Amino acid sequence: MTTIQARVQVIPSVFNRHSDRIDYLPGLHAYLTKEPAGKSPSEQVSNEGPPRKRQRLSEPSPTPVQDEVRSTVVLASIEVHLQFAAIPTNELDETTLRDSQPVPIKLTSLDHDEETSVTILSISTSHLGTAPAQLQIMSVLEGTSIESSGIDTHLKRIIQLQKGATLTRLSSDQVAWAHCTLRMVDDGALLQADIHWAPELICSDSELSLLETYLPTNYTESSESWSPKDFYNNVYVPPADLKVPPSIQSDKMASQLYPFQKRAVHWLLEREGAMFENGKLVTRPSPESPGKQMPVSFHSIRDARGVECFISKLHRIVIQDPWSLLDYNHDILGGILSEEMGLGKTVELAALICLHERPLASSPRNAKGLANSPSTLIITPPHILSQWKSELVTHAPDLSIIHYTGMASASRAEKEQFTVDELLQYDVVLTTYNVLAKEIHFATDPPERSRRFKKQHKARKSPLVLINWWRVCLDEAQMVESGVSKAAKVAQMIPRVNAWAVSGTPIKRHVEDLLGLLIFLRLEPFYSSKQTWQRASKRDLQQLFSRLAIRHNKHSIAHELRIPRQRRSVIVMPFTAIEEQYYAEIFQEMCMHLHLKTNGDPESDEYDPETMADSMRAWLRQLRETCLHPVVGVRNRNALGSRRAPLRTVGEVLETMIEQNETQLRHEECEIVAARTIEAHIVANNKGNISRSRDALQLYTVALTEATGHVDDCRRELNLAHARYKSSKRDGIHRLESDDEGEEGGAQNVRLNVIKKQLHTALGLQQTCAFFVATSYYQIKENEALTAKDSDEYKRLEDLEQTFYDQAKAIRNEMLQENHMAASKAMQKLKRGTGLTFLPKIPTLEINGGIENRKLLEKMDHISELLDEQACWIEKWRSKIFDILTKPLVDQDEGVEITGDEYEDSTKVQDELPIYTLALRAMIADRHRLITGETNFLIEGDQKKPNEMRHQRSDGEVVKAIKLAKDGKGHDPKLTLELLNIRNKIKPKKDDESLKHLIADCRRMATNLQWATGQISVNRANIETSIIKKLLKDVQQISHGQEEALKDLKAGQEAFRNCMNLRVAYYKQVQVISDTVAPWRDELDEDLDKQALEKQAQRQEHTEEKLSTLRTKRRFLLHLRDDSNGEQDRMCVICRDTFENGVLTVCGHTYCKDCITFWFKTHRTCPECRARLKVTDFHDITYKPQEIMAREELNLSTWPKSQTESSTVAARPGSPSTTTSSAIYSDMKSETMREIKSIDLSSSYGTKIDTIARHLLWLRANDPGAKSIVFSQYSEFLSTLAVALTRFDIGHVSIRTAKGVDKFRKDPSKEVFLLDAKSDSSGLNLVNATHVFLCEPLINAAIELQAIARVHRIGQLRETRVYMYLISDTVEEAIYDMSVSRRLAHIGTTASHKMAETHASSPMEPRAVTRQATGDKNKVLERDLEEANNIEIQQAPLSKLLAKGKSGGEFVDGEDLWNCLFGKARTRKSYLASLAEEDREVIADAAEHRKDVERVRSAAIEERMALMETLNDAR
Repeated sequence: MTTIQARVQVIPSVFNRHSDRIDYLPGLHAYLTKEPAGKSPSEQVSNEGPPRKRQRLSEPSPTPVQDEVRSTVVLASIEVHLQFAAIPTNELDETTLRDSQPVPIKLTSLDHDEETSVTILSISTSHLGTAPAQLQIMSVLEGTSIESSGIDTHLKRIIQLQKGATLTRLSSDQVAWAHCTLRMVDDGALLQADIHWAPELICSDSELSLLETYLPTNYTESSESWSPKDFYNNVYVPPADLKVPPSIQSDKMASQLYPFQKRAVHWLLEREGAMFENGKLVTRPSPESPGKQMPVSFHSIRDARGVECFISKLHRIVIQDPWSLLDYNHDILGGILSEEMGLGKTVELAALICLHERPLASSPRNAKGLANSPSTLIITPPHILSQWKSELVTHAPDLSIIHYTGMASASRAEKEQFTVDELLQYDVVLTTYNVLAKEIHFATDPPERSRRFKKQHKARKSPLVLINWWRVCLDEAQMVESGVSKAAKVAQMIPRVNAWAVSGTPIKRHVEDLLGLLIFLRLEPFYSSKQTWQRASKRDLQQLFSRLAIRHNKHSIAHELRIPRQRRSVIVMPFTAIEEQYYAEIFQEMCMHLHLKTNGDPESDEYDPETMADSMRAWLRQLRETCLHPVVGVRNRNALGSRRAPLRTVGEVLETMIEQNETQLRHEECEIVAARTIEAHIVANNKGNISRSRDALQLYTVALTEATGHVDDCRRELNLAHARYKSSKRDGIHRLESDDEGEEGGAQNVRLNVIKKQLHTALGLQQTCAFFVATSYYQIKENEALTAKDSDEYKRLEDLEQTFYDQAKAIRNEMLQENHMAASKAMQKLKRGTGLTFLPKIPTLEINGGIENRKLLEKMDHISELLDEQACWIEKWRSKIFDILTKPLVDQDEGVEITGDEYEDSTKVQDELPIYTLALRAMIADRHRLITGETNFLIEGDQKKPNEMRHQRSDGEVVKAIKLAKDGKGHDPKLTLELLNIRNKIKPKKDDESLKHLIADCRRMATNLQWATGQISVNRANIETSIIKKLLKDVQQISHGQEEALKDLKAGQEAFRNCMNLRVAYYKQVQVISDTVAPWRDELDEDLDKQALEKQAQRQEHTEEKLSTLRTKRRFLLHLRDDSNGEQDRMCVICRDTFENGVLTVCGHTYCKDCITFWFKTHRTCPECRARLKVTDFHDITYKPQEIMAREELNLSTWPKSQTESSTVAARPGSPSTTTSSAIYSDMKSETMREIKSIDLSSSYGTKIDTIARHLLWLRANDPGAKSIVFSQYSEFLSTLAVALTRFDIGHVSIRTAKGVDKFRKDPSKEVFLLDAKSDSSGLNLVNATHVFLCEPLINAAIELQAIARVHRIGQLRETRVYMYLISDTVEEAIYDMSVSRRLAHIGTTASHKMAETHASSPMEPRAVTRQATGDKNKVLERDLEEANNIEIQQAPLSKLLAKGKSGGEFVDGEDLWNCLFGKARTRKSYLASLAEEDREVIADAAEHRKDVERVRSAAIEERMALMETLNDAR
């Protein structure tokens, strides 16, 4: 409430310049007592008589205005005492002031006068018909201005409320208004202003702000938005000590309810308006008084007069009468059942159905004529419909159930239609969201339309909306989201008494999903106005859902559950060497792309991580997909060169990596040759060096030698690829059972094309080098300073020159052979006459006589003339095109020498070809139109479209060519205009008809003549008809012949186009080859271009390093292939000892790191083959045992005692903290892991797939009949895994499989259920499975808990096992650590809160808790873990945790990206890196710091090396 009092001083106006201003108190009194204007004094006397004496009214009678004011809520009461300056003579006596009554006034304005720096208040008594008067206010008497005192703000609000209104309330609909009075007092005047609010009227948004200003809430509004966690924290949880009557357990229930379920059912009954009284269920009476609990969003407050009122910003209303609160107690029968996944929501609803039946009504129909049904309608997702049936039969076998499949089609409606009477006979009616969506058009009456005739058939309506259901349950209610889907709309329309929204995860995408549930429940005011949700405060929603929703969590009622224990194990496995190499390559590529070091540090200070977030997210996804299988994910498939992504074995992946390495190797080898060639060009261009040609010759010769070697290597690879391709084609004839065979052949075909391109590139370099070698010999020969003419050396150089020119020419011919053959073949095809069919001439029609056919003959003559003239030009232009296309190619067999300008010369000669081709195409299009009447818009353009489609208009090719030619552009503008002008002269006009039209006219005329009785004689009609029929026959023959000729024309045109393209391709290649042998520069350099030479030297050095790395990598990959075929000797030849971590040289020899370090310190060769080695010639190899370790997921026996400690990262595999025996999750036995590893598979598809398959096969043998769920965030991986499981004869289904859930439950051969994160598995009960395989760790545990909850729930009778698979030393391990640390943090926080509560309650209780934890630690820790998991689920909606797209995958926040990628950074230094960090020539002597034992061993190694040197020298 707001009550304001103030005193202000009114000052006189200076020099009385403003006549409308009141300066002194008498002036104000005169203004307030002024008589109404418009009457003269004589009229007043005659009408009213003498003036009356004033009478004092002790108790004035109340007016209607005063009664209205008393019944309102006063938001603010403002009293302003106006004090006037004194005047010499006081015209007002005390009696006048004492008898003064309040005069209603209106505040019209409040302005600040800049000239006098005072505030001007304007008032009006408009009910007296007077003009406004102004009061000049100088200041508030306390010494402050009226602006700083804050009074002006309130006065301005009053002015705004009185604007456009009378002195009182404008109308009964006005919510807020102001009432002002002014009366005389002893020392001035008193201005009384009240802001009134009409109770029980809904205000506007602008008026709501006024309410918030003057009647603020008595509690603090939270600025945070409503979150999913707020919902879960504020739902109703029945107290554990709540006493429920024994009769809550219905006799119709075959299952015994858990205690928490009894409490939940008790609440469900209360929400449906039922209660137990003397052991019987009765209807709860309606409230007879407002009660202590106010409706949602209402709170009590007092107004400016101290009167209690009730305000609700949600409803935008203020209430004075407490009884009126009952009108806003919009409680509905029903609510939200939001038990956590697996706690038996189905059982609780079944118990509710059995307990609370509809009382027998006196009338079978309600007021709207709908049938009152005792049935419960349950709407469920399709994939769990059968689950509802089985659950109801199991727990409530006495209930009758029917599956409503929807309305039948109109043709089958009479036979298969569900009737209302039929549905009334069942206790439960089941249907699906899909059925509801299909019945959207049958849920409402069609709109009435004016019809000419009465409707014959009545519109059908769905029986779902023709029944007043006792109860409607929406299972997995989060599917209705915001209530705008078709199914949601139909669900809202279904008549019902009780409504229930059932969901363990009611928030699917965002918190607005809860609004969809409220709309379904028809809860006001949300049902009528969706905007109400935006106004709801956090406190409002807390109150709402604490009354409307119920939820139990597993951790809170764990002591009441009888669910068998669940054990979780983490299976850590290493990559195979092949997968390790592939993963490392991707990791290195990622670091290069992101400009980061391998430990995650940026390479420069300008690095901005925010700009790289999306790129980091994409790389993280690729690394995670690689941990599953190399072909999972688009980027991996593209990297391996296969888009269809067949399931590849590890060996096939290795072969692909070898092929890709060979491709990169060939490319870098060609780069070296190209760099050497340019280096030779620079040397040969040095004018100052007289022997430059001789110096360049040496470089050209080296480059030619290398290029020739590359060509030979490519030829060998091409021959091998051809052999493999032919072999695969032969094998493919006999092996057709798999689709992968075709893909394999396609991949080999792609490999063939790659090798052909490599060979072509190598040949180009070889040809260039050979040409410049010959040129160098020529230059040496012609340089008299170096070679004397007619000498033997001169002749030798001349022979060498010719030899290398011939070699270059032969190579060039080989490179041109394919294009040359294709172009020659097309030319020969033209010469043989293909496409040169001559056009038939139009014969002269010999038809005499006839009157009616004269016009037709004239049309035919015109068409014939156009066609014949077109034929003439078509023949000429075709002949010209033919001559150009059949000109011989540049060919050595014809004695034509290549000059290097062949492409340019051919372009000049063939510049006419596109023009003649365009003119020919245009002429053929015209001919096509004359014959068929159809227009070619590609030629003519499309400018006839209406204005609304003008953006689709386009110019044809002819119009574009003419525009270019007129601008002097394009091919030969003069010839273009000449040919197209010829075409335009004989182009058919718009009104010209075609042969098709002429035929139609002939048929029409013949028909008319046959029926022309009474108009002409019969004989004449017969004669005319015969003439027309003959003409029709002749025209049809001509049309048919011309159409056939037109087909030949188009075929010839296509042959021309094909030949032209092949010739152009040939000459382009000729030009490319010619460009490679063009001079380096037009002029010789005066001096050696050292800068260019240095640049090429750097290029060669950089390429040599890359080449050396690729060769080492090739050796390593070949080593992997050899090692995969059998165990290699892993013994170091220096120390004669086996090793795990070693080094592989580029020459293929392996050593342990210590030995090769000592050797390389003084030698730069291989100890075995004495090959010279560089730093880049080494590659790390690891022969670590491929052990699969299974460890507990969490060691909660050592979880932190404080919240700070709880955020530590989980221990790595094998660390001491992971071996504690008192963990709540047990390890898998090492013997079990050995048995799993020993299972043989027919083929290997990678570590993870192989281990999962072996594990499933082991379960088949050791736990017969057991079923498993395999969960992954990537549906693509599950598709890949499904192929492998099929090959391993492991039966499997998925949620996308037709009737997959039923097959998994009933078919013993289906051992595995594949489930991905994107599939909606909510509500799915798979308690027949006892094993859950998590294929990868996830940061957000809520995603994997969705899969675990399918088996770990009420109804599970066996102990369940969860296995999480992860690859060591990868991003998976970092992600796993982050997930564990989050749950540990939740547990630490929860424990801290519990300890604080315990200490606050009693000092004795902590010891009791400690004793309990000591006695039953596992249960306490398991309950804490359940609570941590529950917190994870409540953090955010599941859909927000997943990335967009079909393939799925979790969305990783930007702040977690770096930890995922580099939290377990691959910091192990390679041998190459260690050498680079030391001196690149000599490794620092580390033996000085070794222990004595190491010194002895080093001495033995050196002795062994000396012996090897002696043996090598002896050889």
